[in-house]
Amino acid sequence: LEGNFKDVPMDKINPLAFWYYLEAQDAIKNPSWKRRIHRFMPSLEKETVYGLHDALYMAQLAYVDTVEEVQMGLADYDGAKYELVYCTTEGMPREPAHFLAIKKEGTVPAA
Repeated sequence: LEGNFKDVPMDKINPLAFWYYLEAQDAIKNPSWKRRIHRFMPSLEKETVYGLHDALYMAQLAYVDTVEEVQMGLADYDGAKYELVYCTTEGMPREPAHFLAIKKEGTVPAA
């Protein structure tokens, strides 16, 4: 327990009170409670869901093993509208694997 809560002074926590707190929260936050909470969440527009899907697809491409797989993923995505500019698949500490792709078509916004 102390390994997970290093910043919390464990000598000030009553273990019995902590146990009862966990039991009380478990009784409240059961699967039925979670369904009720999610039922009243605001709904998403279809365009928002499509945008999230597109962003997740692009993020997933950074985890493939080779540059060729990134190129194939970009070719399969959105009618091959993206061109790979830079790609590295070797992840290092503080330097994750990543790629840079730009859209082939479209107008440049005015500055």
